[in-house]
Amino acid sequence: MTGRMMAVVAALALVAGCAAMGPKGVTVLEMEEATLTKAAVKDLAGASGGKTVLLTDESSEVTVTANLKKGAYEVTFYGVAPSYEEDAFYVRIGDGEEMRLVISDIAKLLPSKPVKFSVDKDGPCKILISFAEENVQLDRVEIKAVK
Repeated sequence: MTGRMMAVVAALALVAGCAAMGPKGVTVLEMEEATLTKAAVKDLAGASGGKTVLLTDESSEVTVTANLKKGAYEVTFYGVAPSYEEDAFYVRIGDGEEMRLVISDIAKLLPSKPVKFSVDKDGPCKILISFAEENVQLDRVEIKAVK
């Protein structure tokens, strides 16, 4: 499949509300297409798809689901933090422990620290993102298989 055809397939998957395969087999999940609870979709130039999701208060949640094969993975969250006091969010992958993550700098669209996890069987894997600090905007989740 040519690069142009892969881009078309990825765009169609996003329009259909599915996960898209990014470069080198990376699964990309757009936050604005996720299940949102008390979170707001905001326009942001430079964001993937031109939008982010704002975690507005303690009850804000974003839930994404990826269909994964049994194996080891690494997940990275992309977002914007307006200040060092407003840069954290919580993440729970599947039945795992809740983790507190931060965006690595302020006022720029940047990744979190990658998180490694494993999947015991083929099928859906739920990722729950929730409020830790005000005004964090999340753009996307990228998941890739690791060895």
